[in-house]
Amino acid sequence: MTPELVGRINRASERWDLLEVESVSIDSFVSSHGLEKSDFIKLDCEGADVEILSSARQTLERFRPTVVLEFNSFCLTTFARTNPADAIDAVLSAFPYVWRILPAQRALPSRIKSTLVRILDRDAGTHISFRNRVGRSPVERVSDSYDFLHDHIVFHKGFDNLLCGFSDLEATIAAGDTPHGPR
Repeated sequence: MTPELVGRINRASERWDLLEVESVSIDSFVSSHGLEKSDFIKLDCEGADVEILSSARQTLERFRPTVVLEFNSFCLTTFARTNPADAIDAVLSAFPYVWRILPAQRALPSRIKSTLVRILDRDAGTHISFRNRVGRSPVERVSDSYDFLHDHIVFHKGFDNLLCGFSDLEATIAAGDTPHGPR
């Protein structure tokens, strides 16, 4: 970040000394450290996600890691000067599968929850969790940038965590598989 931009953020330059640090691309880091495997990458980089992903093309292609990133429209527009529509298009083109990680719903009062569980599980031969019975998955597939941006801005206040991958997580969960084999 430029000192001018940092200075405009809550008068940061008055409270902290500026520190210059070297940054390297993910591909350069992987190469210089001789990494043989990378299963997971977490990005929380205040809007620099697209730039970082573009610096990781070889790593993404070689290792096909799962990536979780913070999609923050304020940071994208303010710090990276990136249009969120362009950013989600870049994410969708980098990964064949992208999901929004849904925030946990507030817990229902126990009386209402127990009544719903009794009604919903009345005919079930096995115990099925309340969360699954009401049809709420912890992730929601993102496949259309227009629909995503609408919900992102209108319902999620410009902030989402995205789970990006190279295999279909939903098919894996539906089959009952886990990273350690079938359930």
